[in-house]
Amino acid sequence: MNVLKCFNKGQPLPLRIKAADALRYLCSYDPVSQDIRTKITVIMAELLVLSNDNEFDLINEIMDDFVLKYAKELEPFALQLAKNLNIQFLRIAEELMNFSTTQNNDDKVSKEQLDKEYQASSILTNMNTMIITMTSEKDLTYALLGSVEPSIRFVLENCMANFISELMEILESFNYTMKCIVPEAWSIFDLVCESFDNFGFDYVLDYLQYFESIITYSFLEDGNKAGSNNDINAGQKTEEQKTSIKNEESKIISLVVKLLNEDNGENFADEDLVLFLFKLISLLVLKLGCVNF
Repeated sequence: MNVLKCFNKGQPLPLRIKAADALRYLCSYDPVSQDIRTKITVIMAELLVLSNDNEFDLINEIMDDFVLKYAKELEPFALQLAKNLNIQFLRIAEELMNFSTTQNNDDKVSKEQLDKEYQASSILTNMNTMIITMTSEKDLTYALLGSVEPSIRFVLENCMANFISELMEILESFNYTMKCIVPEAWSIFDLVCESFDNFGFDYVLDYLQYFESIITYSFLEDGNKAGSNNDINAGQKTEEQKTSIKNEESKIISLVVKLLNEDNGENFADEDLVLFLFKLISLLVLKLGCVNF
């Protein structure tokens, strides 16, 4: 295929990127799709190199499309792909943090920072696509969280609000795929609550589906996690584990109560916050039968 030849090493960079962009559309045709299927791991490896060496968010968009279309073929390489994406994101995030401490009015610097933000956002989208599509084994999904967890923690610990939307999508997708809240996810939940306290009022709808997933898949039923039917969290919980889980679950109730009690007369003029509270309270009532607010 001539397009694949244009993507080969040694070709000019603009031609390689154009070729990769063409491939993601051409693979909609069965004959082309079958040909690419046998070469997709090599193509993705090359795209990772290009993404790491060049700050073009288009490359990450192309990778995202390929993950969607060839998730099954890429699953054996999922962890390596996720680790590479994690390394790339952390590198760019560190650079963005440096921008925030040395920022000036230079337009060139501002454009460079914006380009890096777009690329970092695309990488997080890639991570989310992997979690959504590579679902044949929950052990793999669980391992994917471990591979990208450093990026998640970096965003939350450094209050990088620009990436909250993408980050909440990753966490919600993970909870939805696992159908339970694993210990690592509870640890991240604590950081999410801290970030919500810091700047959550400006992003309440971005947080909404994540908190809904926490409520849906966390509260104990008959001594076990609701919806927990996978090997990672299967089996009866010890009393100590039940107590720990209940302590974590109480935090979501405390968050809602805190928002209700801290209203200063202005918060409930915010329609997004009203919707946020209404949906969480409704879900809590459904899960618990009654909630004593």
